[in-house]
Amino acid sequence: MEKKIKNILIINSGGGFGDTVQFIPLLNYLNDNFPEIKIFYYANDYEKFYFDNQLKNFRLKNLTILKDLPIYFGFRLKHIFFSKKIPGLYNLNYFDLIIDTQTKIRNLLIYKKIPHSYFFSPTFNYFFCKPKFEKQNNRKHVIGRIIAFFEIFFNKEIKLEYNTKISDKFIAKANQLLPNTQKYIGLSLVSGHQTRTKEFNKIELIKIINHFKKKYTPIFFVEKNHQEMVNFIKENFPDALFPEHNVGEEYNFPDLLIAMSNLMEFNITIDNGVAHLLSLSKTKTFAFYPGNADKFKPLKETFFGYNCKNYSEMSSLSADKVINFIETNL
Repeated sequence: MEKKIKNILIINSGGGFGDTVQFIPLLNYLNDNFPEIKIFYYANDYEKFYFDNQLKNFRLKNLTILKDLPIYFGFRLKHIFFSKKIPGLYNLNYFDLIIDTQTKIRNLLIYKKIPHSYFFSPTFNYFFCKPKFEKQNNRKHVIGRIIAFFEIFFNKEIKLEYNTKISDKFIAKANQLLPNTQKYIGLSLVSGHQTRTKEFNKIELIKIINHFKKKYTPIFFVEKNHQEMVNFIKENFPDALFPEHNVGEEYNFPDLLIAMSNLMEFNITIDNGVAHLLSLSKTKTFAFYPGNADKFKPLKETFFGYNCKNYSEMSSLSADKVINFIETNL
């Protein structure tokens, strides 16, 4: 069912930093394999537009960010009257293909009013897809179900490449910060949403770090603004290393974290935006989820996800279980 199209609109209504990072391998695939297709991208990211700032070095030349839409577009019924205007804002009569990543019927009805030829959405068991798309694979993964649709739509097997190229500037800085005289492991320990309990229990966390500290030097990927966690780490590990805290503004980009991650023996992370950044490195990563790994875990062979049943199990996860999962898959 191969289709010839000139443009795609991807609607990533999640829109947070991690939600945006997880689309980078897919955007790169489209750019590399269909360079003639122009990609339009909308994220309900509270007007943060990550590809204009934090992720600007990952922005593709053929990627257009939709900025002229009402805030929270799709989450208000009145937006249905704006939908028909959107292609005209970009000198188009319609979009050839719209990829709607979310599953709320209200939002879908608004997005589907945007003029288009083809449409994909997992909402209501893929009922609104055009052409028809059966839920034969029962995929829950946000990116995985899009890939399944693309494989039929473009009549082509799709495999995403996660090992992202980083500029020499950031590679050189990472090598300066972390000389190869030691073996390192990276740790990302802070939740992006402070209202959601998906961090390690701190007593268990100390046990985890002490266990691996016998062989490896821990590198903490924790931003300065997470002062409570930074203080906790420094109190329990006085020699703790936070390399990102000691760089100038020109290096204050995710590119440096990925470059440093490439120098790790492996990484340990919880479910957060950094986990998606770590998946863009060449190093093994072990991520711990509060029950949503099947939806958000990066589709990379060397990215291992431990899926707890819920937030409660995540917050009480024992050090023994964490250590055993990692050492089994090293």
